[in-house]
Amino acid sequence: MLEILQELLRASEKAACIARACRQEETLFQLLIEEKKDGEKNKKFLTDFKTLADVLVQEVIRHDMGEKFPGLEKNIAGEESNTFTNELGEKVVVQICQTEEETGKLLQTILNNEAAAKALAKAAHEDVELSVPAVDNVILNIPYSKIGMWVDPIDSTYQYIKGFADTKTNNGIYSKGLQCVTVLIGVFLTDTGLPIMGVINQPFATRDKVTLRLKVFGRLQVIRQHLRMTNHTVKDGECLLTKAGCAGVITLNRPKALNALNLGMIRLIYPQLGLWEEDPETYLVIIKGVGGKAFCAGGDIRAVTDAGKAGDRLAQDFFREEYILNNAIGTYKKPYVALIDGITMGGGVGLSVHGHFRVASENTLFAMPETAIGLFPDVGGGYFLPRLPGKLGLYLALTGFRLKGSDVQKAGIATHFVESEKIPSLEQDLVAMKCPSKENVADVLDSYHNKSYAAQDKPFVLAEHLDKINSLFSASSVEAIIENLRCDGSSFALKQLQTLSTMSPTSLKITFRQLKEGSSMSLQEVLTMEYRLSQACMKGYDFYEGVRAVLIDKNQNAKWNPELLEEVTDDYIDSYFTSLGNSDLKL
Repeated sequence: MLEILQELLRASEKAACIARACRQEETLFQLLIEEKKDGEKNKKFLTDFKTLADVLVQEVIRHDMGEKFPGLEKNIAGEESNTFTNELGEKVVVQICQTEEETGKLLQTILNNEAAAKALAKAAHEDVELSVPAVDNVILNIPYSKIGMWVDPIDSTYQYIKGFADTKTNNGIYSKGLQCVTVLIGVFLTDTGLPIMGVINQPFATRDKVTLRLKVFGRLQVIRQHLRMTNHTVKDGECLLTKAGCAGVITLNRPKALNALNLGMIRLIYPQLGLWEEDPETYLVIIKGVGGKAFCAGGDIRAVTDAGKAGDRLAQDFFREEYILNNAIGTYKKPYVALIDGITMGGGVGLSVHGHFRVASENTLFAMPETAIGLFPDVGGGYFLPRLPGKLGLYLALTGFRLKGSDVQKAGIATHFVESEKIPSLEQDLVAMKCPSKENVADVLDSYHNKSYAAQDKPFVLAEHLDKINSLFSASSVEAIIENLRCDGSSFALKQLQTLSTMSPTSLKITFRQLKEGSSMSLQEVLTMEYRLSQACMKGYDFYEGVRAVLIDKNQNAKWNPELLEEVTDDYIDSYFTSLGNSDLKL
């Protein structure tokens, strides 16, 4: 990835050279201007121009990056159309040919000026040597097959055409003139649209103090986000990504926050999984938490709540990127082992349950408690919960019932149970394997699981209630479940009635339909559905009220709206499941 950044710097400087070359002679420059057609005009201006310099810069970047990294050119798009109309009214597609001579001939069909065409072709094919030591230590662990680029070849075209160089600054900032002209290249992840880095080259940034003429070389800036965005960054050490033996190891390292998952952590984990998946020296991935209390207690709900209230896009980005990560785990090609040694709820379930192997311990505490805060069991809950035995998944989803220790494995949520004190030894055995297959990993996990005799002797905590769960929760609606519980009248049924009475009525109905539809959907379809639900909840009332009552004031006294199940209409629930059109989750 460092090679891509270095090549982008060279490409941007070549682009700047072309921009400067086109401005050096006014007669040459006038040949380059073509008024943009109606469909291309910027509606902010009465007249808008594109120049051959714009298009040539764009195509040089596309050509040079594609030549250095074959296939990448397909993922490079630009602001300008690369079609020009010459004096004869002929449409000419601008591109960089194999040789300087061929490019010159192509440009001549547009310019009808051999000298100008040759000069531009020479600039387009000329190698530019550029050294920027500041980027030599940049580490960007992202396969270039997963990135795309957007080019604004000459931003501030109007100032470029006017060509004023004698403008004054306002507190050191230029508001007009050639100093405002830039070559912009943005780099993003193709599957999420997440910007990861960019290059800004200012071809006319500085002037010679003696001659007062603009210097030949501009000022170059490199902007690097490394999967971080302002206000949503991951603090140092919150998520550790290391290589141990044959394994890539993800360590959630926010023990004071019970390893709660935030957007910055997601943006570190997701690309690293892609890198390890393509690395021939990495055979499996292990994910774990630190602190002794939690694997991951959930997502950073407080941050999402604040963002939703403020209209911040974090309320969109968090759910979208979390679900994309969940899907990556669910479709991972290499063995993925989650050591869920502690609290595992919400976002922590999404980090574990879709992987090949989930190892519970006596410390594990599993729950999907979202109906208590006006949400729903997301992160793919609509996929894995209805696939648990009988109506167990629906029961867990509606009531938020907590499973502990070996019961997490007996319920089918974890694949193995290992005593907490043996998990470090298990991890050592896993990373020490030589070129292990999925079957080899399973054998090691099975051997540890089979030695956990104490857990095998304990009956499942819900064993005596499974028949009632299967019968009472087998109904066509939430109202029918409530009626079944009332008619049954047993202590178990009455306890469930009490629990459900405290939950958001809207959440109960959303969850019921989510699991019903999710039972016949693929994981990708479920996550798309759940993203729609998440955004509807962000626009609703109950989520914010639930977070207030449970997490902020902690009085457990939420005032839901609608307050009663019968007030939650089918049309209202339908609105939660409505497509978001172009804003739908794309997997």
